Amino acid sequence: MLKPDIQRKYQSRPETIIEQVHANPSIQTFIVDEIQKVPELLTAFHSLIEEKQNKQFILTGSSARKLKRSGIDLLAGRVLFRQMHPFILSELGRHSDFNYALKFGLLPLIILAENPEDTLNTYISFYMVKKEFMLLR
Repeated sequence: MLKPDIQRKYQSRPETIIEQVHANPSIQTFIVDEIQKVPELLTAFHSLIEEKQNKQFILTGSSARKLKRSGIDLLAGRVLFRQMHPFILSELGRHSDFNYALKFGLLPLIILAENPEDTLNTYISFYMVKKEFMLLR
């Protein structure tokens, strides 16, 4: 759902996903990334789940808060929730410096950044706190 044209397509007609699932009966697993970009799709997936056609829907996203705030159907009781955590130190290989991890954390975005400090400051300013607060050295 990162591509604007795809996002617009599903926002204007969420039932398109239902049509696509029905048009592909041999496909058992459907994956949608960044579901929070088009929360209206959750209602369509609810409908598909209720059909009990033995399909698997994997819906990923990085902002559960956005979905909760939208007031949309969160599929309670119909889905299994899995949370992916940041790296653990043993997964980092050459990046497994403990002091580095303490300073910058273990988010893949930060660890793999060319300039981790700037990337972390930007991440914090957009997602964690008000923009006027920045990482203290």
